[in-house]
Amino acid sequence: MTATELLGAMSIGRLSAEYVMRCFIARAIEVDETLRAVTEQAYEEALAEAKACDLERAEGKLRGPLHGLPFSVKEQIRMAGFQSTCGACCRLAEAPSEETALLVTLAKQAGAIPFARTNVPQLLMLPETFNAIYGTTCNPYDLGRSPGGSTGGECALIAARGSPLGLGTDVGGSVRIPAFMTGLCAFKPTVDRLSYKGITVPRRGNRSGQREVRSAPGPIARCVADLELVMHAFCQPAMYAADTTIPRMPWDRASVAHRAKGPTAKGPTSPSRRGSEGSKPLRFGYFVTDHWFEPAEACKRAVRGTAEALRAAGHEVVEFTPLEMAEAAKLYVALLSADGNFRGFLDGIDGEKLHPNYAFLCQVACVPNWIRPMLSAVMRHGLGEPRKADLVLSGAAKTAHEYWQVITRVTAYDGL
Repeated sequence: MTATELLGAMSIGRLSAEYVMRCFIARAIEVDETLRAVTEQAYEEALAEAKACDLERAEGKLRGPLHGLPFSVKEQIRMAGFQSTCGACCRLAEAPSEETALLVTLAKQAGAIPFARTNVPQLLMLPETFNAIYGTTCNPYDLGRSPGGSTGGECALIAARGSPLGLGTDVGGSVRIPAFMTGLCAFKPTVDRLSYKGITVPRRGNRSGQREVRSAPGPIARCVADLELVMHAFCQPAMYAADTTIPRMPWDRASVAHRAKGPTAKGPTSPSRRGSEGSKPLRFGYFVTDHWFEPAEACKRAVRGTAEALRAAGHEVVEFTPLEMAEAAKLYVALLSADGNFRGFLDGIDGEKLHPNYAFLCQVACVPNWIRPMLSAVMRHGLGEPRKADLVLSGAAKTAHEYWQVITRVTAYDGL
C-alpha cells in the first residue's frame, strides 16, 4: 500500500497505526540483513507514538494529515538523540544531536512517526551509498548492484517495502538518481522551497562557505500522490514562522488537483484522473538529449513514452533544446573545486581514508595548475576527450578574483 492508501485505511479503522508500524519495523529488520540500509533505529519510540496515535484517533483527535504514518529519514538530517555523520568516521566522536531538523519536526506535527534513519555515502558526493561506519547499501532488486546515492539507503529501504515514505536531500541528483535506480518517485524542490534548518553538511564544524551550488531537501515515495501529500504538509504557516528565509508560498493543492484535463489516463497518481473535465491542461517541455552526455536508448524511449502519455491525457507537450550543458558542467566543477586540492572534502573527514571511488576526482583536483593546460591539450587532441579536457581546466584551484569571474559566468548563464 502507498502512504496515501495506508492513511485511508487507518482513517476508516481498517488498520491501526500500531499494526502498520509493527509491519514496517518487522520488514525493515528483515530486509536490512542484506541491504544494510538502516543506520540507526527508533523502533521502540515509534511504537509508543503509534499507540498514542491510535488512542488519539479513538478520542476523535488527529495530529494532522499524516496521523500515524511511519516515515524514514536520511542520516544527514538531524534528529535529537541520533547522529548525523554524513558517512564520516570522525563524526562518531561527536555527541548525538540535540536538535531535530525543522522538516522532521513539521512531519511529526502533521502526525508522521520517524522510525528509521538511513545510510549515505562518505561525504554525500557520489551516486552510490557506502562508508566505513555502516558499510555498503545494496539495491533490493539485485544485491550485486547499487541503489544509487546519496539518498541510497532511504530509497533501498522504501523500494524493499521497509518504509512507506522518506525524506532526503539533493544537489545534483541525490534523491532523483536513487529513486530512478530503485523504481521510486522522488522530488527535488527548488532550493529554498523547503527549509534546510537542522540538516548537516559534510564539512568540518558543519559549516560550508560554498553558497552557489546548494542542496534541497525532498520527499521519496512509491507514487507521485504521496510526494504531493508531503509537500502540502510541509508548506504550511508553521514552516514559514520557524524559518523566515523561506518564501511564503503555500502548496497549491487546488492547482495540482484541477488543472489537468480529461479522464483518459489511469492510475491513482495520474493528474488527469484527479482533474476535472474541461479544466486547463498543463504545458510540459522535454528533451531527449542534452548534447553533453548522450543518453541510452532506453532513457530516450522513457522520455518519449512519457511525452506521448501526457499528450494522450490532453496536455500540451513541447520538445525544446536545453541550454548549453557543457557550460553548466564546467561551471558546476569550477564552483565546487575553487578551494583546490579537494580541501573541503578532506577537511570534512579529518584524516580518515578517502573512499576509493573518490580517487579520480581527488587526483584531478590535486593536479598543479601549471600542468592543467598541457594535460587538457593531451586529453583534447591526443585522447579525443574534449569533455574531460574542459573539466580539467575548470577544476583548478582559484584565487578570489578567478572565483568572481566564475560567478560572472554563472550570472550570464542564468540570463540565457
